[in-house]
Amino acid sequence: LTANFDYFARTVANDKLQATVMIDVIQHFNWNQFCILYESSTYGLEGYTATYLEARNRGLEVIYSSLLSRTGNMTDLMTKAEQAHCRIFVIWCIGSMCHNIVEAANQMKLLKPGVFEYVFSDGLITNENDWTDQDIKEGLIGSFAIAPSIPHSQALTNYNNAWTGANTPPLLNYAYYAYDTAVAMLAAFESLEANMAASG
Repeated sequence: LTANFDYFARTVANDKLQATVMIDVIQHFNWNQFCILYESSTYGLEGYTATYLEARNRGLEVIYSSLLSRTGNMTDLMTKAEQAHCRIFVIWCIGSMCHNIVEAANQMKLLKPGVFEYVFSDGLITNENDWTDQDIKEGLIGSFAIAPSIPHSQALTNYNNAWTGANTPPLLNYAYYAYDTAVAMLAAFESLEANMAASG
């Protein structure tokens, strides 16, 4: 596709790759035990499963895991995690769910760099301007959030210039994936249409 479409970057990587990177981070810092919190969506459940299996394959121990519920009490959940002696958290969440768990951790004084560490999936909104509380900003120092990489290039600059004006912010990484998905679908439909026409 990249040969036919100048602005095609790539498709989204399998979330299992995120789990591998999360466990790489944990092993890099010699953390042998950790906890997994995950939302009750396909994204969260598959992320939890991939992370748990990767940890088990590497001889690491998951000492506590729990679903993040949109209607549940995040403070209660974090209390249970603290009672299980969680210090390292791997969290599979998207958007507001990530914010809710971080805010609960902050209220409970569980955002202490060097004491509690967090490794977030790519669902975390990582723009620091999303956090208005200075305590949260400081508490997240040293935390990790997996994010897709879009290498800078002249082609990317040209693409951005075509889609954004002088006073608009740059596109988020997922905007490229959304565009690429649309291009890939159109290419598939065109190919199918051509094949059907050729076969009569």
